[in-house]
Amino acid sequence: MPLELTPDVQVREDVNGRVRQLSHPHRQYRPAPVDVITEGLPRELTPRTLAEQYLRETADIFGFASEETSNFSATTGVSPTEAGVELRFKEEKTVGNGVTLAYDQTVYGLPIWDAGVTVRIDRKAMGVTGSHNAAHYDVQARRPASDAAYLPHLMDPGTVRRLLGLGPDAELTINGTRALVYRYRARDRFDPQIQAHAEPDESTGLAGVEPVPFPTLDPPPVPGSIDDDTHYVVTEVLFAYAFPGWGELNWRAFVDPDSGAVLYLRALVSCARGWVFAVDPVTDTGMLHSAATPVDVLNGVRDTVPLLGLQAPSPAGGPQELRGEFVRLVNLQAPATAMPTQGPPYDFEYSCETPNFAACNAYHHCDGVFRLIEGLGIDVATYFNNTDFPVPVDPHVMFFDQFGQPAPVNAAAPQRADWCPWLRGPAAGQGLNSWTSLPRGLAAEMSSADSRPRPAPGAGWPSPAPPAPASRPCWPRSWGSCRRPAATCT
Repeated sequence: MPLELTPDVQVREDVNGRVRQLSHPHRQYRPAPVDVITEGLPRELTPRTLAEQYLRETADIFGFASEETSNFSATTGVSPTEAGVELRFKEEKTVGNGVTLAYDQTVYGLPIWDAGVTVRIDRKAMGVTGSHNAAHYDVQARRPASDAAYLPHLMDPGTVRRLLGLGPDAELTINGTRALVYRYRARDRFDPQIQAHAEPDESTGLAGVEPVPFPTLDPPPVPGSIDDDTHYVVTEVLFAYAFPGWGELNWRAFVDPDSGAVLYLRALVSCARGWVFAVDPVTDTGMLHSAATPVDVLNGVRDTVPLLGLQAPSPAGGPQELRGEFVRLVNLQAPATAMPTQGPPYDFEYSCETPNFAACNAYHHCDGVFRLIEGLGIDVATYFNNTDFPVPVDPHVMFFDQFGQPAPVNAAAPQRADWCPWLRGPAAGQGLNSWTSLPRGLAAEMSSADSRPRPAPGAGWPSPAPPAPASRPCWPRSWGSCRRPAATCT
């Protein structure tokens, strides 16, 4: 029985109107009893059989042809076959009661780079809670000639050096090769970090201020026979090569087997990064997690993200602080918890119950609010014309619970006491409905009527509650320039 798109099912579409995500934790999918019989499904469903039946029944929603959902058990090949576009099982991961199953999208039996679908399952209830679709559409991949000169088994160090534009004496080690399908886009041929380092501005933080350039190579240009936004069967080459100032690095290149053109090249490096909850664990997994959920379960839903806009360490090579273009972490109220710092390679990776994890979340999410606004084409400095950047954020604020006992909670980002609050409620989006444990990096509101932080709506005031003022400022509910209120509410 196909999944019904009721109000309990959240649907996200891309700009072309294709469904990219379904979220329905409160309307979990289970096959109807009649489908169990007619489809020959086992009486005791496993996560994999459930996920594959779900994909068959949501094929029309996602726009998949029936052939794409008919060969899940086939393995990906090592060379092109006559197979059409299909979804093939890749892996199954379990974290607590949550199970995620991933399927590669393939054509000619080869995986399409960065394309596929995932299905999320509540193992305890054995129901599907949602899915994510990263499949490509209208795939017409170009196959190489059977005698192409640059097929995976023909790649040797000398050939790779020549294709990359390196000298004959360059020391290069091939770690692996395989065939796959890649959608070539000229703008993605090289790492976008290269331009950020070459043309630094205030928003790029560390980029461009280091004395050594970002690692890249200069292969010959792509010939005119290669069309943009077109799928090609390519040879993936994983190799090791030392870049000046960085030492030996691992690299990935996609090579057109016919022409030898390098269609994609990356040094496998990254700048400062950290572990965060990109969204709250309940939304992420469809499970009713709380602060009482075991730490190892919550650690399983952390995400690795780049920490953008950081100011470079001073002196160069010193410890990196979580201080950037828009946000800086400071101690504003008790407890006076030390802020995390890291040396190279600047990995802020912590367990979710630690104060350092809360600090990393506070920086990432509060910084992300301003980057979202900037991404909408709004000049942040002009829009918040009475705000001093970087904004101070305290990720370890002491609140009081309903019994009047101190409880460390999340993060606060206060403004001057006589100006409007610009961060309201869960602006950073990381609460688990608990004021007493597991800090998450939440931004709390500061009101000019009372200088203490307010918890999120519905959580109650810290005890004891403040007296109600005779009149209070009418703060604007929407984002805007901070200004004095023009009226008061009675």
